[in-house]
Amino acid sequence: MTRMAKVIENDLDAATRIILLENVQNHQKIRTKEHLSEAIVAISVKKMMRRSKTKRVLLLKHQVRYVLNPLTLVMKTHQSMT
Repeated sequence: MTRMAKVIENDLDAATRIILLENVQNHQKIRTKEHLSEAIVAISVKKMMRRSKTKRVLLLKHQVRYVLNPLTLVMKTHQSMT
């Protein structure tokens, strides 16, 4: 091989290495984004589940309050009549 052929081959090797490095970095970025998006979905699902539990508990408390209040009103009315 001539000196010029070696220089060209080295340049091509360097360019190939740079392209491979960029591909690896892009792949790592994509994988990181995928993992982050999966984590975000998991967190949002947990929050939604927690909110629905909170809503159910609040709804039950609300219903119990209305069930208990009429009973106390009836008791007071009944006591005042006697």
